[in-house]
Amino acid sequence: MFAFIRKRINSMIIHLEGGGKTSLYARKLAKKCNVDIGMHSYGSCFDSQFNVGGKVKVGRYCSFGPNVRYFGGNHPITHAVMTPYFYKKEWGYDVQDISRQELRVGNDVWIGYGTIIASSCKVIGNGAVIGAGAIVTKDVPPYAIVMGVPAKITTYRFSEETQEKLERSKWWELEPDALIMYYDIINQPEKWAEAIIKDCGGN
Repeated sequence: MFAFIRKRINSMIIHLEGGGKTSLYARKLAKKCNVDIGMHSYGSCFDSQFNVGGKVKVGRYCSFGPNVRYFGGNHPITHAVMTPYFYKKEWGYDVQDISRQELRVGNDVWIGYGTIIASSCKVIGNGAVIGAGAIVTKDVPPYAIVMGVPAKITTYRFSEETQEKLERSKWWELEPDALIMYYDIINQPEKWAEAIIKDCGGN
């Protein structure tokens, strides 16, 4: 009963803050699950079951489909016993023996429904796309489109030149009200990046 009430209160606060994309309270709750989520990102990265045993940092403007999972903790397969029943400090167990990995997800990443990300994946680059149902076992380069089991690169969203300009623009550091002025060229990535670099500077 108390859990239900707490969940309802949490939902109300998040709703009052404009929903998951902008709610600071939702991000505070996610941090309790070792997930640090950038502003304007949304989806199952906020689920309490998204991160299993690891630590995750999600960039800005990311889109997570339902039921995405990151398995960042491994069982000690070289020990006589693998079950976590024995992983207790009071019994003298060194919790450092448990392998816990970290995942960094870039900005404007789209991860499809039911994707599983293994602990062997450490980085998902800016602008990457992961197809629904993929099992990701390796790092994903920026702007790559990957899919399958295990996930493999099928193509890249843009040419290397366009990728470089998007990286220089760092458009994801801007707020939506600043980006809206470029909306008429949003379907022209290279011009979009060039305009932002011109107006806001770039390395």
